Amino acid sequence: MKYLLVLWILLMVILAPLVIQVQNYFVYSDSPFLSSAYQSVVVENEAKEYFNLSQTSYSEIYVIVNGSYNQSFSELQKNLHYLQDAKVVTPYEVISQYQQQYLQEVSPLINSTEAKLLPVHELYVNLTTLRVKLLNNISQFLCQLNVTYGVPLGKNVQASTDVISTFKTYYFLALQNFSQINASRLAGYLTFKDPYVIFFGYNNYTNATLARQFLLNFEAVPSQLQ
Repeated sequence: MKYLLVLWILLMVILAPLVIQVQNYFVYSDSPFLSSAYQSVVVENEAKEYFNLSQTSYSEIYVIVNGSYNQSFSELQKNLHYLQDAKVVTPYEVISQYQQQYLQEVSPLINSTEAKLLPVHELYVNLTTLRVKLLNNISQFLCQLNVTYGVPLGKNVQASTDVISTFKTYYFLALQNFSQINASRLAGYLTFKDPYVIFFGYNNYTNATLARQFLLNFEAVPSQLQ
């Protein structure tokens, strides 16, 4: 009996270190025994479901609050001294980072599109400015129409000699490659630098009402302008 007791004590001494190490292989958690209504369990579930916790080498604490954002942020700032080198990342900062990244990615496309649209915008501005100018001085537009379509028809047009001479030069050059009506339109555009004259023709260039209506809202249709 005495020898058995000695052997038992000796066996306990030998196995004691192993028994002590066993606890390192077990981690206690009270989660299985807690109701899902507890805030700690809710936060853990939310963090696992909505946040990727395996992509960073830093420990992350997600604070989900129910209340004023400013008040919650202030409380977090007050308690940062408990965590060494802690950094608070708010939802607004995350959104801002995504916005900056998005802008960096789309900026080349935006710049390229802007460069392509800028000439179109300048053309629109120039045409709008010219349109307003002609509406304020409709007689100038009618004079351009009379030169553009009256001179080729042999009409007596009231315009300066230089303007008529310039128009005829362009007109006879254009006749070598274009029909009479298109040569008139091209010559009128080159003489007056006014694209609006090309929308008229020989049978309606003297119609002052149509000319004003066209400049106001472009209601004139192609069938009217042949």
